Order: sequence, then structure tokens, then C-alpha cells
Amino acid sequence: MLALRIFVYIVVVLMLLPVAISLPVALTDTRGIRFPPQGLTLRWFASVFQDGILLQSIWRSFVLALLSGLVAVAIW
Repeated sequence: MLALRIFVYIVVVLMLLPVAISLPVALTDTRGIRFPPQGLTLRWFASVFQDGILLQSIWRSFVLALLSGLVAVAIW
């Protein structure tokens, strides 16, 4: 049982690691990773919402996730 718990913790850490790395990079005002950060900005998030192609791909991903969730619930 302890081995399973350790395995689950490792999987959770590995799944959250990209978010833990991406979020500070997304909030910095430089184009790369620097430590300490030079400043904080939401510029990258604003540019996503100004790009029509990215918005279309986000919407398509949302619709596909919703449909696959509905299908999964229906066949369960």
C-alpha cells in the first residue's frame, strides 16, 4: 500500500511539474527563463486572446473535451 501511495505522489508531481514551470515563465516580461524575474506581466495572455487562430483552437479543444466527457458519461 505504501508503494502505491508513493507511486501516486510521483505521478501527481510529474503531472503538475509542467504547470509549475510554465506559470512563472508566462507571467514574466522577458522572452525566456531568467532568475530572478525582471518583472511581471500578463502580456502573453493578452496576446492569446487577440489571436484569432489561437482562440479558434482553444474553442475547438473545449468543444472536444466537452463532447468526449459526454460520451464517456453516456457509455459508463
